[in-house]
Amino acid sequence: MFDTVEKAASFQRHEQERIYAEQEADPELFDLPFISTDPELMERAERDADYRARLIRDLGADARTRARKR
Repeated sequence: MFDTVEKAASFQRHEQERIYAEQEADPELFDLPFISTDPELMERAERDADYRARLIRDLGADARTRARKR
């Protein structure tokens, strides 16, 4: 399928990034738990209602944009 190991690894990295972005935008579409690189995301979202609302709004908009592209 791939000419070189480098191309296969590059493809796998790209797919992992794509899946991560989709899961972060709409975790209910996946059986996996929500994943984020921010170790303090939950604490910040619980402390700051404006941050939480903005995060939900932005992630929802990203999910809708990706859904339109499919």
